[in-house]
Amino acid sequence: MSNKSSNSVMWFRRDLRLNDNPALIAASKIGEVTPLFVLDPMFLERSGAPRLAFLFRSLRDLNRQMNGALVVRVGDPVDVVAKVAQEVGAVEIFAAKDFAPYGQKRDAQVVRALEKIGAKLNHAIPSTLKYIPLILRLTSGILCLRVRPLIQHL
Repeated sequence: MSNKSSNSVMWFRRDLRLNDNPALIAASKIGEVTPLFVLDPMFLERSGAPRLAFLFRSLRDLNRQMNGALVVRVGDPVDVVAKVAQEVGAVEIFAAKDFAPYGQKRDAQVVRALEKIGAKLNHAIPSTLKYIPLILRLTSGILCLRVRPLIQHL
């Protein structure tokens, strides 16, 4: 029987790199990591052929780098992430923080689904955005004009 505390799920989303990935680093500290990518039907329906082709090439490359270990599922992430966590006996799920409105709403729903099975979603700030919270604190929530458009498009 496996020890649940030694398993985690790394939920890949926008950040498909292995090197210097804060969420993956955090997941690897728990023990065995199950890498997961969920093909959200909403994303598939709204994305054009070039974007999907790029995504599928990137996923193939990521899977190759992981020696075929990447688990790819199609479905609502709210259901799929919890199901995979249960399948591998993970109580810790790691992902890069998503700042987009859809991602925020989805993640709140995933948190509730995981709580029902005794699991937890841990967010890591992508290294490209790690200073945004500090900037917000230092400026009392007021961003300079050059940073504001970047955050609005995330």
